[in-house]
Amino acid sequence: MELKNKIVLLSGASTGIGKAIARSLLKRKAKVVVFGQHKPAFSTKFYKVDIGDESQVVSAMSGIKRIDILINNAGSVADAEITGTSNKMLDDMLNVNFKSVFWMSKHSIPKLSRGGCIINISSLLGLRSFPGSGVYAAAKAAVISLTETLAQELAGRSVSAGWILLFPPAPCRRRGRSASAREPCQLLRVRWR
Repeated sequence: MELKNKIVLLSGASTGIGKAIARSLLKRKAKVVVFGQHKPAFSTKFYKVDIGDESQVVSAMSGIKRIDILINNAGSVADAEITGTSNKMLDDMLNVNFKSVFWMSKHSIPKLSRGGCIINISSLLGLRSFPGSGVYAAAKAAVISLTETLAQELAGRSVSAGWILLFPPAPCRRRGRSASAREPCQLLRVRWR
């Protein structure tokens, strides 16, 4: 896909995977717009947005006329067994890891160009959970399911949707934590419709 001058809306680009995605897109001359809590260190259009809050997403989207590619990348991990999960942790994890994908997708669809696409970053934990990852795993499973639904609903508009599963490196899997910036994730599976 030619990315020159394509408008890419990316969530969570200040560190890790999102930062690498943004830099790669910028090298290919895409016009990257970032929604997130922290301004990236590289030069791009940035909107400070709590993407788990629908009203903030709607407000920020009002400044964007067209989107060619939406990449829902933002995510957060908190280790807790089900019995140790507080209401706040549950809300925070669902807001960042699922509701943000839902709100970003919902409010991007009217702005997506013909032939555009939505890419949702998920995790192996969306298919296979580990102890202490219950809420995160459930949210990532919801992302996979939502993406399958989006692909079906958008097919008639010539807009595609897909998910990418990332696999954390072995030290993170053993600890039940996500990968750090120094421990790159491995690409496990891509599903595109």
